[in-house]
Amino acid sequence: MDGAVLMRLTGDDLKEIGVAAVGDRRRLLAAIAAFETAAAARAPSERRHLTVMFCDLVGSTALSARLDPEDMHAVISA
Repeated sequence: MDGAVLMRLTGDDLKEIGVAAVGDRRRLLAAIAAFETAAAARAPSERRHLTVMFCDLVGSTALSARLDPEDMHAVISA
């Protein structure tokens, strides 16, 4: 569900997707309205390039399952 669909949801739509409690539906509709208001006040978005690098050390997943997080950090830092 994208933002355009989200902003057109009604209480009946929320019932149909399984939001049974009236309070939950009202909270969701209020949050959607707040999101819509904030989105209208925001400056136009800007597309930026992003570079992501992921490195995996051989055996690190198995090692992290055995070690305490602080110990794993020490191993990685070394």
